[in-house]
Amino acid sequence: MRAVAEDKAKRAGNDAKAAAAAYRNLALIAAVSDPGRARDYYAQAAKLDPSDMLGMYWNGWYQQDAGRLDAAQAAFAQVTAAAKPGSDDEALLGAQLGTGIFRINAASWGLRLRPIKALRTLPIAWPCPIPATPSGSVS
Repeated sequence: MRAVAEDKAKRAGNDAKAAAAAYRNLALIAAVSDPGRARDYYAQAAKLDPSDMLGMYWNGWYQQDAGRLDAAQAAFAQVTAAAKPGSDDEALLGAQLGTGIFRINAASWGLRLRPIKALRTLPIAWPCPIPATPSGSVS
């Protein structure tokens, strides 16, 4: 299956969506025993087809799980900005949850948060305000 994904990626100019789908399928299989590989496959799929919101969400989730917070935050922000309500609801909810988990972890780790403009426009009752500008460490 990996060979199929790699072959499709080589020909990605013509069929990037098919190559991305092959990498997402590979990530699903790898996730059972090797989350690191699954993360790499989701990242490759997201690069090949950034319009697949569910794949982008899973990319963000695995990046966050590995502690790659900038990559996770970027993936979640892309989903919240580009997801279409009604057709991408699962990815949108997942990205919102991932962003919430990021905020909770950032608060407990004392990290500086970079604001995500798109989050302020979501019709969600957030448990804490989303800052317009970073104010230093979150407490």
